[in-house]
Amino acid sequence: MTRKSRASRSPRTALLTDGSVDQWSPVLRGWVLGVENPLEPLEIAIMIDGIEACRTRCDLPRPDVANAGHGTGNCGFAVSLRELVSDDLPHALEVVDVGTGETIFRSEALVVVHSTWPNNGSQQMLPGTVRSESGSWESFERRVASGRRVAIVATHRTEGASELGVRRLVEALSSADNAVLVVDTSPAASSDALGADFLMWRENLGWDFASWATGLERLGDLAAECDHLLLVNDSCVGPFGDLGPLIARGQSLGVDVWSLTDSWESGHHLQSYFLGFTRSALGQGVLSDFFDQYPFPKYKEGVIEHGEVGLTAFLDERGITTAAVFEYFELVASFEKSLDPRLTRFADSTTAALMRKHDPDYQTVGYRSLVATVEDLEMRVPLNPTHHFWRELLDQGFPFIKRELLVADPAGRFFASDFADVVRPLLDEGDLELFRSEFARRPTARIVDAR
Repeated sequence: MTRKSRASRSPRTALLTDGSVDQWSPVLRGWVLGVENPLEPLEIAIMIDGIEACRTRCDLPRPDVANAGHGTGNCGFAVSLRELVSDDLPHALEVVDVGTGETIFRSEALVVVHSTWPNNGSQQMLPGTVRSESGSWESFERRVASGRRVAIVATHRTEGASELGVRRLVEALSSADNAVLVVDTSPAASSDALGADFLMWRENLGWDFASWATGLERLGDLAAECDHLLLVNDSCVGPFGDLGPLIARGQSLGVDVWSLTDSWESGHHLQSYFLGFTRSALGQGVLSDFFDQYPFPKYKEGVIEHGEVGLTAFLDERGITTAAVFEYFELVASFEKSLDPRLTRFADSTTAALMRKHDPDYQTVGYRSLVATVEDLEMRVPLNPTHHFWRELLDQGFPFIKRELLVADPAGRFFASDFADVVRPLLDEGDLELFRSEFARRPTARIVDAR
């Protein structure tokens, strides 16, 4: 950090200023405007430990400020603190309007600007340290150079859990011509690379987005040279079948970034368990830019807000086009078309008696959950498609089932009889073995024995 004299405080005090800082590490972002003349861009000084580190003009677009009625909203600023100081030491941070000398922002606590990862306070944390690596990075680079397609897989298995699921996923991604990089946060390192071209084992901090960021940092400039890059996690069981046609289907959407499913919970967003980035997006550096401002939340709620929902919002702001292979409202339409025969099925006493043999709550709980879904749709309540419309997804070629659906069934929509009637016919013996290994230690293990 170059040390300069303290920001001058000129007598232009008649022009009062207003502003806010939204983020302060590693990129300092916010807005500042003059209350009496909001159309005039102001200049601010960034003070670190009482010393002026740099000045910048506040003229970046801020639609939120414009929507609040404050001029055109061209009053934003963004300064990379890593370019000023990144010594992993605490510093006092202050933002000052050069014209009036007013302090716009002063950090209540000392701010640490890390050389690699941001840390924005008590609710946020650094991604875990990489403890070991498996595989040949040179071989991985050669495969990337030949195919220009990469998949970064974030995985975490509890102690004693089977590796079969992640190995199956890695094998399918590799067979679809992707160089596969696994970032593993399991309690113990695998004995090999889980079938991937390269594996990084790190501390279990920061959730999936931190694992993807770790993989992207390891990729470095290779990411921008790829024709296609996948970010995938292990939250699904599967795939059941080849992934190549499904990935091609995503690329055929003609957008910059695609997902398998989208959701309207907490605002429209691509669901992040399977994301595809095309060359047009990678060439613009959207992933590195996103992670430069990502706060790495400590809790799951923050990951959903800043990661899953926040990523789509970030892409929208950048003008990056997005779409889902299995679009939400198409799934809703398919669900509504199949509704009448399914309600009739509940009313059929013979069928209901058969279902109760496998699940005593099938008729009462199943019927209520189905009706509840209909009522939610009528009231336009956004639903999670992987929980509520899993049947429709399978019918349309979706090759996964969410683990959470099988383990917790938050929507009350999956029963033992569903596995026997709908899922089991889709599986070969290898798929069935995958189910057994994944859920042998869990209460829902009974589903694989349903006939």
